[in-house]
Amino acid sequence: MVDIQNSTDNQLLELFARGRDNDAFREIFHRHYRLAWSACLRGLCGHEHLAEDAVQAVFLVLFRRAGRIRSGCALSVWLYQTARYVSSNVLRMEMRRREREKKAADMRDEIRNPAQEAGWGEVRRNLDEAIGRLPGRQRDAVVMHYLAGKSLGEISAETGTVRATVQKRVEAGLEKLRSILSSRGTAISAPSLAILLAKNSLEAAPAQLEQALFAAISQNIAAGGSAIGGMVGTMVNGFVRGMFLAKLKVAAAIIFALSVPVGLFALTAGGNSGQSGMSPGGENRPQKSAIAEKVANPVINPASIINPADRNAGVVSIAVDCGKKHQIIRGFGTSVKGWSQPDKDPAVKWQMDPKGLDLYVKDGGFSVARMGVDRWVIEGENPARVPVSVTGAMMDDPAKTAFDSFRWERIGRPALGEDGKVSRGIRWFQELKKLNPDMLFTASVWSPPHWMKEKAPQGPGAQFEWKGLNSCGGRLAPKYYRHFAHFLAQYCLAMEQKFQVPLYSISIQNEPCFREDYDSCVYTPDEFHDVVAEVAAVFKALGVKTKIMGPEDMTRNPDRVWGFVKPILADAGTRDALEIVCSHGYSDGVDANLQSYDAAKLWEYMKDSGKEYWMTETGGGPENWEGEPIVDKRSKMPGNALDSLGTRIHNAIVLGQASAWFIWLFIENEDNKQTCLVLSESMAKLTPTKKFYIQKHYARFIPPGTRRVETGKDSGGILASAFAYNGRGVFTAVIQNHNNTATAVRLNMSGGPAVESLAAWITDAGRNCERTADVPVNSGVIELKMPPRSIMTLATLKE
Repeated sequence: MVDIQNSTDNQLLELFARGRDNDAFREIFHRHYRLAWSACLRGLCGHEHLAEDAVQAVFLVLFRRAGRIRSGCALSVWLYQTARYVSSNVLRMEMRRREREKKAADMRDEIRNPAQEAGWGEVRRNLDEAIGRLPGRQRDAVVMHYLAGKSLGEISAETGTVRATVQKRVEAGLEKLRSILSSRGTAISAPSLAILLAKNSLEAAPAQLEQALFAAISQNIAAGGSAIGGMVGTMVNGFVRGMFLAKLKVAAAIIFALSVPVGLFALTAGGNSGQSGMSPGGENRPQKSAIAEKVANPVINPASIINPADRNAGVVSIAVDCGKKHQIIRGFGTSVKGWSQPDKDPAVKWQMDPKGLDLYVKDGGFSVARMGVDRWVIEGENPARVPVSVTGAMMDDPAKTAFDSFRWERIGRPALGEDGKVSRGIRWFQELKKLNPDMLFTASVWSPPHWMKEKAPQGPGAQFEWKGLNSCGGRLAPKYYRHFAHFLAQYCLAMEQKFQVPLYSISIQNEPCFREDYDSCVYTPDEFHDVVAEVAAVFKALGVKTKIMGPEDMTRNPDRVWGFVKPILADAGTRDALEIVCSHGYSDGVDANLQSYDAAKLWEYMKDSGKEYWMTETGGGPENWEGEPIVDKRSKMPGNALDSLGTRIHNAIVLGQASAWFIWLFIENEDNKQTCLVLSESMAKLTPTKKFYIQKHYARFIPPGTRRVETGKDSGGILASAFAYNGRGVFTAVIQNHNNTATAVRLNMSGGPAVESLAAWITDAGRNCERTADVPVNSGVIELKMPPRSIMTLATLKE
């Protein structure tokens, strides 16, 4: 049975259009009634009786035309624009009925509701006309955000537009709206306008009017909907026939609201709301997007139609089954560089710089971020003279551990220039969240606080050294398991309550099999099981929502990774405690290596576990596009970006079913360039590498919440993956051509959204995720000719 209340607008509309589902129509009405009522009331100058007729007409039109609403226009936007159209015509009819020769502005002054607050009254008088003057995409964003009350994340998911772009459209639209209102004598700041819209745009309706209107609409529908009399009938029939289109002198943006007969959820080549492609007669004429016309490459069209002579020779055919769903995608990202001196290290400077932050969120589209847990916030006695922050009460009773007693500001670390500041990771998270409130944050423990540790009886953990700044090796002492659990619980609570960057997940231990010269700690599988059990119990008792993940061992050793997970799954008391299985794409903690059989074997182990898998760290590899196939025989690391990073992302996502993917660092310096995506060549220069653009092909165009769908086996030097959010019409395919020659590729898509074209981006030796010509889709078949050694993304997203 369909969950009506939790269905999206598009799902409800599709359900109603296909089966005339009454529950779906009722939910649409109650969900958007106030939006339509408010628009009609403003359009009719506060005249409630006329607004009632107009609202009925709006939803009766929806009843008739539901199957012809274009997917490029969100339902809330369509209803708003239809309400504007209908109320404008009701106003015209009412003026003629009264036989007045005054202008509409005079009538507005006469019948305006005098009880409105003065500030809102001034805005209200010209609001809808001003909205109609906004550019199409800005108008839709403003309507959905301020008038329909949708969050930026909801708009992003509903329209298939990346969140950063939605935010820019909302901000630009609000500023443009403020400017238009100011030109009409309503001087107001953008923040004040936003507040007024949030508080007043949904007008208060008379008591019980909602139910009365729905009852009236239901009666008209039950009567067949075609014999409606009075003003409502005139408006509905007039709308459907288009009798007012030639007469109504309103902005073209409002005319765009009319539905056109292209079929439910059929996207045109022009694609987006704001590009109606309508002729005066109402026929839809697909138009090539302006972007596609500008970027057509005169030298080679990388997405050209396969020549007929090539169709049976050397074409790599890939079946894409959108009905067969795999893992959900959480996002792509990196870790933060939390050491070195910000005044001397360009990488540290740039990752907090607005340019670096914009590159991460807005350009790259990265939607997850990782940092290390700051063990020093609960410091104990130590030879480095670092101030103690753990209290005697905490030591005696771990349940008395409280983050308010932690020392969050760094003290005694002048070498890092961090005195008096919280950790760089926390500050980075806060800046990222400003740009993308939906960003998912995760943290990993490199070492428990040194005072909780001891030498292990044997193995790598038998070596333990406290160096003052680093706690190297050893194991977590069993007597401190509960202390460690309360420390992590309080850390998670602080991230949410003190710093407003809640952790989605936390890893118990980074790389638990290695004693390193940096912060590290060693676990056996049984120890790992016991600590996970302790942490889960404390999280549950304290209401911590952060998910526990692990073990972050090496994917190159899938047997060993699974060895940490098996004891947890075998124990009914801990089976649900570890929610995410994660590993690192290295062979030994240094050499990046993620071969196909490693990822595939690990997934074979865990495919029936019900656990989500994340790849939480790997090296970036070489930044050059061309190079030796292999430069390191031991780790088999390819000597170029496409064969190295491109292949490893594909292996992790497709063969390993990874829901999230992290490179070690976002920005690094020249001497460590294989660990990152972006080079900080100096304090004055920041350079994205080819690796950045490879990861961008996935991160920017695969919205979080999308599911990977079946693409069959890789073949012919082509690696293909596809992703869909069927209820929202989102589809993305990422195709890599590892051949030294141009290769013809055919995608046979089934079960996906009905689209006529897909936007396309390409990276090769001479281009960096460059927008290119749209790729046609003919009855679900996509044919293109990829340039040698290239990666392309095809998507319903247009930006």
